[in-house]
Amino acid sequence: MNDLIVAWAVYLIASLIFIRIYWQVTGLLRRPWLKYMLRGFMLALIYTPWYANSQGYEPAPALMIIALDIITIGPRAALRTFMPLMMGISLSLMMAHLLYHRDIERETETETEGETDEVHRH
Repeated sequence: MNDLIVAWAVYLIASLIFIRIYWQVTGLLRRPWLKYMLRGFMLALIYTPWYANSQGYEPAPALMIIALDIITIGPRAALRTFMPLMMGISLSLMMAHLLYHRDIERETETETEGETDEVHRH
């Protein structure tokens, strides 16, 4: 159990460093919608957990389980983890889409308030 905690700690630290760099790189994109979608996709890809063995006791990153199942057992074995990963990615893309539209509405409200203040000043 202690090894599992250490492995997760190392994975989380490494993934946080990667996500920080990825966040900055996607920040350079000019299309906000694409930025939100790529960030959501990567977050789901990295952080979706699934059970490492068929008994279902210890969770591990689903992407790692897929890779190891393909290498050790074969491509058909990866299907047990592929579906939860796709559900995680779908959910994250839906959330990214909703957050994008929320931010667009906030920008529109801010612009509208700014125009109202200018009218009152004159």
